[in-house]
Amino acid sequence: MRRDVELGIIAETLAKTIPGAAPANLSVLITEHRPNRGENTWTGGIDALAERVFTALYGRPTAPGVTPLAAITEVLRRPFPTVATADLISGADIRQYDPAVADAPEPWAMEVTVLALKIHDRLFGAQVPADAPPPDARDLSPLAQAEDAKRRRDLPGELGALMDGERALRSAPWYPSQVGDLVHVHYEGHGPLPAWGETYAVEPDPGFADSLRLRLLHHTAKGDAATEAGVWATTGADPAPLFGMWFEAGPAVLTIVRDGRVVHLGPAVPGT
Repeated sequence: MRRDVELGIIAETLAKTIPGAAPANLSVLITEHRPNRGENTWTGGIDALAERVFTALYGRPTAPGVTPLAAITEVLRRPFPTVATADLISGADIRQYDPAVADAPEPWAMEVTVLALKIHDRLFGAQVPADAPPPDARDLSPLAQAEDAKRRRDLPGELGALMDGERALRSAPWYPSQVGDLVHVHYEGHGPLPAWGETYAVEPDPGFADSLRLRLLHHTAKGDAATEAGVWATTGADPAPLFGMWFEAGPAVLTIVRDGRVVHLGPAVPGT
């Protein structure tokens, strides 16, 4: 029996047609009564009938243990049996090939695993591990807390989240930032994309007196995530270079090192 949830519901419903019956002992007989031509019948098990109904509603079930994300990825990697498997997929607006169209969108390309995840999340929602605890509001960035309050139409909560975020930053014992500080940002993995991080150095900004900047030193991003590396690098007259990442990424994902000592530890190590 394949393990799609809907398929299991259909099979269970058919089995309950006879209350108390053992599903393994059930079979189905469907009879067509044809006038003057006798009868035409189909006989099969509960599972076979459930699969026929499921296929008519949703398409062919996946094999045991194959998740929807794995099935989507498999099809995108090799949409036809006569082609080789692929790691990159691209697309283009057909207008691009019409010389009369000057503003046709540019073609695009991305890794198959990234596109598969986007399709999966659009259909089923973002993947959350079954054993993951519910999110703690304290782990959200001040901006995310404000957006959450905004969705609830909670104006005091929205303003409070932003004010509390700024207050927490300015009251931190290590604030303001100093030249030589190292700032590490941690990003959780998402579907096939592994967790990654990036490290910045706080430096004097040569173009502006009494100003600091963040310079990207290193990152561990792979694939599509690598395009996001360095997003927090700052230039210009910025006396508080950590302000943006504190509010948007959030203090829960930041680790700040000063003079070789951790002065702010946000992300917890799994298992500790």
